Amino acid sequence: MSTDCTFVFICINQKEAGKKCCAMFDPIAIFERFRTLLKEKQDCMPNRVKVKAVKTSCLGQCAS
Repeated sequence: MSTDCTFVFICINQKEAGKKCCAMFDPIAIFERFRTLLKEKQDCMPNRVKVKAVKTSCLGQCAS
């Protein structure tokens, strides 16, 4: 059995009022829903790969 784990980072960054950021898309709800789906589907993952959702601040991907 593999002990490898894949992490999915979900940005919950919130910037000053008026600036575009991930908080505009309700990231907490997205995170909770994604985590719920992962728990439901974990047994369906090929080779029992473990996947974890992780809340994070800005990783700079939206600006690039």
